Amino acid sequence: MVRNVGGMIDEPSAAVGRRGVATVVGLASSIALAVVWHWLGFVTRTPERSYEYTQYFSNCVSIGFALAFAAVAFGLGRLTGTARGVAIGMVLPLPLAMMVEIARDRTSHNLMPFEVALYWVPAFAVAFAGAYLGRRSSEGSRRGAPADH
Repeated sequence: MVRNVGGMIDEPSAAVGRRGVATVVGLASSIALAVVWHWLGFVTRTPERSYEYTQYFSNCVSIGFALAFAAVAFGLGRLTGTARGVAIGMVLPLPLAMMVEIARDRTSHNLMPFEVALYWVPAFAVAFAGAYLGRRSSEGSRRGAPADH
């Protein structure tokens, strides 16, 4: 059992809470990384009409961005002690942006399965790998904390 100020919380509940926090932090970090990437001038393409939100993120895609994305995931995995929550949060901006665009124009994103395969799956893999390695690197200093993949 993990003791909390408000009483007793069992370990699975604590892990779910930690994953939830990691998801929110991953979401915020992914958005911040894209903003910084644009601010630094690494994105030169302008988004197509009707795809302004998704292309704000997908136009960042490059080897440098993937390395920065993995490094942020590593740090968050080390900080939060979870990989799954971090990875989910870090890929959330793209589907959220896609939902906004589909709500505005139902004819957009008719090739969504390909977008998932080309962007979401690789982004999740990079974020999960980075966060997992970060979590593993911090396990020595967190001997009493329950493991969460």
